[in-house]
Amino acid sequence: SGGIDWWDVVKLLLEINVAYCIIFVVFVCLTVIAALNIITGVFVNEGLAMARMDHDLRYQADLRESRAMAARLHNLFQTIVKHSHQSISMEEMKRALQREDVSTLFSVLGIEITDAAAFFDLLDQDHSGFVEIDEFVVVCLRLRGRSGMMNMEISIQEISGHTKKIVSLLRSSFEAMERVERRLTKLYKLHQATPMTQLAQETESGVSDVNSELSCFD
Repeated sequence: SGGIDWWDVVKLLLEINVAYCIIFVVFVCLTVIAALNIITGVFVNEGLAMARMDHDLRYQADLRESRAMAARLHNLFQTIVKHSHQSISMEEMKRALQREDVSTLFSVLGIEITDAAAFFDLLDQDHSGFVEIDEFVVVCLRLRGRSGMMNMEISIQEISGHTKKIVSLLRSSFEAMERVERRLTKLYKLHQATPMTQLAQETESGVSDVNSELSCFD
């Protein structure tokens, strides 16, 4: 660097004491390491800044792509809708999917539809029998380019529907069984405290009630 040679300094320190020479060497090593750390830190910071910038650019690109896709789905929805209610019925969806232009648009968007009814049920999130534009756009955005995911979503929806029906049936069955148990308990108490003539009448009435409750299990 144009300055004094380090060996000249070391020779002077050796004449004084070896310990000073060792301290000087350690000082030089630490200085070099510190300089390397500073240089490395500069490069790392630059790399992180570039990575953040790349992430932001990728996020903006994904956002622009999603907005463009939403606009295309909005136009596709308007292509399918044939009335002023701004919603699609099952029959309209089936007729629309038979049209070549609509099926081509779905294919371009990466949505492969094999079952129109199942696809409509998947779009109809609130089970109203009609698909609103928000439902259409959100579900299609979730399914775009993932044809296997649509089959999975349909299967999950079917399983969820069957589960709800089973739970409802079990709840109704348990309620009916509780009513039967209460009536049988009432008949038993009447048997303990009621004369035979009145008991026969009460028993006949109670048995008919129990039979009516049990009929729900048929």
